[in-house]
Amino acid sequence: IGYHQGVANLLGNMARLDVDKGDVDKAIQRYEKALEIHRGIGYRSGEARQLNDMGNVYLTKGDLDKALDYYRKALEIHREVGNRPSEVATMAALATLRSTAGDLEHALRLLHDALAQRASDIPLEPRRERANARFRIDGILHSVYQLPTPVAMAVTSRLKILGRMDLAEKRRPQDGRVKSRTPAGSEI
Repeated sequence: IGYHQGVANLLGNMARLDVDKGDVDKAIQRYEKALEIHRGIGYRSGEARQLNDMGNVYLTKGDLDKALDYYRKALEIHREVGNRPSEVATMAALATLRSTAGDLEHALRLLHDALAQRASDIPLEPRRERANARFRIDGILHSVYQLPTPVAMAVTSRLKILGRMDLAEKRRPQDGRVKSRTPAGSEI
């Protein structure tokens, strides 16, 4: 059992490195293999940990439904085995997921509109009362949204995460890029 548990833990650690490098699909494969090993040896706490980690990966990927499923399964196991600290951590992840869903929805709508209008840049300009979201289309800046300050802060944070920018930097403009696929399957 010790050998298999060590292999599963190694796979989990490698998956975390994959996430840090941006290779989310490879991370998911490693987590699934680790999860299979934990289930095979009956190590419920390890299984719950892998489920929780997979929820984190799907949250990073933006797949909120799958993240929610994995968090719920992890929470069930934590309660079953009586692991109170991990149960509390998973409950916190679920709370974050619920608050993130609205922020992510605003950020995705902003990105979707920018793509539909073929914008090359999305400058977000914070102001005291509201923030201006602008699109650069054919070299000309167009004001497209005025967001309430709390929503703008959440959208800015979410876009910084997606664009792999520094969350702590607030004074200087930052450049970031996001790669995605259209529903038709072409990369943008």
